[in-house]
Amino acid sequence: MLGSFVALMCVAEFSLRAVYGLGSPPLIQRETASGYEFRPNQHLHRFGKRIEYNSEGLRSEPLRTLTADSIRILCLGDSVTNGGALTDQSATFPYQLEAELVRSGLNVQALNASAGGWAPANEAGFVRDHGLFGSKEVVWELGTHDLFGGRALPAPSDPNFREHAPFSATSELLTRYLWPRLVGGLMGDSLLPVPSNDEGERLACLRLLGSTAALIKSRGAVLVFLLMPEAREFQEPDFAAVAKREFLQEATRLTIPVINPYPDLLSSKKLGQNPFRDSIHPNPLGNRIMAKAVAGYLQHTLPTAQNLRTRAAR
Repeated sequence: MLGSFVALMCVAEFSLRAVYGLGSPPLIQRETASGYEFRPNQHLHRFGKRIEYNSEGLRSEPLRTLTADSIRILCLGDSVTNGGALTDQSATFPYQLEAELVRSGLNVQALNASAGGWAPANEAGFVRDHGLFGSKEVVWELGTHDLFGGRALPAPSDPNFREHAPFSATSELLTRYLWPRLVGGLMGDSLLPVPSNDEGERLACLRLLGSTAALIKSRGAVLVFLLMPEAREFQEPDFAAVAKREFLQEATRLTIPVINPYPDLLSSKKLGQNPFRDSIHPNPLGNRIMAKAVAGYLQHTLPTAQNLRTRAAR
């Protein structure tokens, strides 16, 4: 009897690892500036999805050498930009953005600097600590809840943000997925923060965005904000109206463009499509809509390969 049980557990362990990738989640490391970020050099498959973190800790392919006719774009954000374990590398927003721009004839690499649960303070800290990786354009994705500020720092016991691999695939299944469901709901890649009612914190967030925008500009890059709505805003268009209005006013004062994919996402919903996989995260369709919106803007602002070569030759 004991031998049969052990054999069954071994089969279950092997199956959970081989089929679902459990037991090998993406690991984070604690950092002073960003709070936490993903460890470099991770090459994983989870739930049939490819997850790659390069030597810089970016969810991107290895950095390609910059040439006279190439340009890097840094996509900065939270779990929306990152995609999480439920999104294949090729379906993430930065990956699709790069594909859109390459199809238009531009020689670009879009980098994915993000982590589930990050708030603007985490993202600003990452930029201060790591720089822009030679990027000339920065696309900073902000969800509506991000406009209320804050800084995320998961508890050491949070199974969604592991610093070390779990003991086994079976233990990860129990602690990260089955147990949370039993006690009141499955935890996703990152929990949706409750918007703060602290007016001072919201205004501090606007100042942080401004100071980080100045830092990005000082490093020779152009910043554009990508304001990503939550799914609830299609039923509650006035959700966080004051925060959104004052953010747009501040962006105008700073002369920073804001890309708003809301109209394109709404058109998709009117066609009977659903661009979200939950209350906040876009699915591959939503990521493609985001990518097309950003690509449509950047195609008119990025220099062509020919112009870059001409500049380099001068």
